[in-house]
This record gives sequence, structure tokens and C-alpha cells, in this order.
Amino acid sequence: MKTPKQTKCCPLSEEDIQKWIDEEYPLLEEFTAMIESRVRQILTLAKIEGAQVTSRTKQKSHIKEKIIRKGYLDPRSEMMDIVGVRIVVDIESQIELISGIINEHFKVDPNHSRDKDNSLEVDQIGYRSDHFVCRLDEKRTDLLKKYNDIVFEIQLRTSLQHVWALVSHDRDYKLNVPLPREIRRSLFLYAGLLEIADRGFSALIDQIDRYKTEIDFSSENRSLMELNGITLSRFVEKWCEDNEFKVIPAAIKINAEYSKSIRELADFGILTIGQLEAIIHPRYGKTSKKQKYSTTVLGLVRDWMILHDHDKYVRLVWRRDWFLFAENQEDFNIYAALVNAEKVGKLKSSFV
Repeated sequence: MKTPKQTKCCPLSEEDIQKWIDEEYPLLEEFTAMIESRVRQILTLAKIEGAQVTSRTKQKSHIKEKIIRKGYLDPRSEMMDIVGVRIVVDIESQIELISGIINEHFKVDPNHSRDKDNSLEVDQIGYRSDHFVCRLDEKRTDLLKKYNDIVFEIQLRTSLQHVWALVSHDRDYKLNVPLPREIRRSLFLYAGLLEIADRGFSALIDQIDRYKTEIDFSSENRSLMELNGITLSRFVEKWCEDNEFKVIPAAIKINAEYSKSIRELADFGILTIGQLEAIIHPRYGKTSKKQKYSTTVLGLVRDWMILHDHDKYVRLVWRRDWFLFAENQEDFNIYAALVNAEKVGKLKSSFV
């Protein structure tokens, strides 16, 4: 990037500023798109889920206004937010992880980067967001030399921090009009609630993760284990692995499948892992393997209930929103192999 002519003591003329902006803006927009794509790629490779990545090139008029207002003599090196990328994550515990990733992949200027959370005093509540002033890592710029000297900013915040920023900091700052004292007081009070909620959600996610790792189906108490979305998914995964059963994707999302399975099992009276194990037909696993039968998670759970007591399933669970044997001959074959012809006939006549 070329810097407009200037001296150490004299501000740039408005004409020079505008000329510099007009010449460099296409490259800045190109760089903005590239850096957003790069950040997305890095987060994907790091298996960061749920992060929302957006970017912007500062508007020409705002660039010009800031150069004039700040009296910048060298906008290229002094103005650090012409290109900005914002990463919004679900929970606070992801912030530290992504901070490390940013420092690993970009050359971060520690003197101009800031952690707003740590910059607040213990008795202060307000705008919380991590800001990283970056350049491309010199080791990674062989093919990107035209971008070498572009400074850009990465903002990193949680969804709740983002809500606070939108309502208070961004609007207040960009309008350049301080809000009334009463409104600002309310905003800070709500900011405290958002910070508590942020930390609470992070703690809750950590608790869920620990719960997942502590599930042990080999323990003596497994029969009394509560049946919920987490235990059911772990049980189905293990059962499928032990029986070499392939689950096929459903039309609905997998979480929705497990939620619906839990509801139907509860209606059927199945509330624990032990109760679920007790209703699985003893030859279901071997027979399905022999016939190369497969179905969805919900289909698998329904098979277990129907084969155990189809009258009970029809009476307590079935909502007439699907029909057994309606579309799949494989469904008929697996049932025919496990129950006698008379019962198969009853099954067909029940689901009408």
C-alpha cells in the first residue's frame, strides 16, 4: 500500500486523503473478503462450532473523517480498523480457545490489542470484547505480498456480549451522542445480568461435557441410569457398534430424532436405560445384521417398542403420523423374521 505524501508536522490535505482512499479502497475490499475467508477456514479446521464470522471495510467517509479527526500523518500504519473481522461465539469458554488460534495464525500487535474484560475494574460493568490488531504472519505471505502491510482488526465476543455491544457501545459510539444517564444506568445493570448469564451458560456447557464423559454403561448402576438425550444417544451408538448396525440419516436433524425418541419412550413407560434394554428383542441385532437391515435412530427405537408390545405402542404412543410397512419392504422382512405370521398380520392391521 502506498502512503500519501506528508511531513512529520503537517497534516495531510483532504485532497491527498481522498486520493489515497480512492486508490487503495479496491485492494482493501479484496483483502477484507480474503481475510474473512481465511478466518472461517481456520475456525473450521480447528473444529470450532457455531462461530459467526462477518467482516467489513470501513466506509470511505468514515476513513476520511477519522484521519482528519485523529490527525494521522501515516494512515497506513496508524489506522488499525479500516479492515475488520468480527467473530461471535456461543459461550465464553470458546473465547480463550479462539484467542490462541488468532495468535497462532496472525501476527498480533500486543501493544494495540486489548482484552476489554480484563481492562474493566472489578467494580465496573460494561462493554466486553477482545480486540486483536493484526497483520498477516510474515511466514505466510509469500503469495500474498500485496497485503503485507495491511493492518486489520479482529473482534471476538460472545453472543450476549454482542447484544450488549449492539444496544450500547456501537449505537452510542457511532451516533456520537451520549445516551441519557437513566438509560445508560439501565444498560449497565442489564450488562451485569448478561455477564452472569454468559458465565452461567459456559459453566452449564462444561457440566454437560463432563456428564458425557462420565457416562459408563459398564457400571453396576447402568440399569438405573436416567434416559435422556445424552444417555440415549450414547446407548444407541454403543448398541449399533456392538451389533454392527448402520443407522441411516433421517429427514429431520439428529437432535430432533433423539428428542422425539425420548418422548415416545416416555409415553411407552421407558424412563431408564435398564427398562430400554429389557424391551429389545433378543434376536433383533443378529437378524438385522443377517438381513443387512438399517433404519433411522427413531425407526430403531420404534422397532424395539413395537416388537415388544405393539398393542401398547398403538394405544399409548402412535399419533397416526406414520405407518408401519407403508413404504419399506425391509421393515416387513425384519418383523416377519422375528414374529410369527399371525402377529405380522396384526401389526399390519394395527397401523391403519
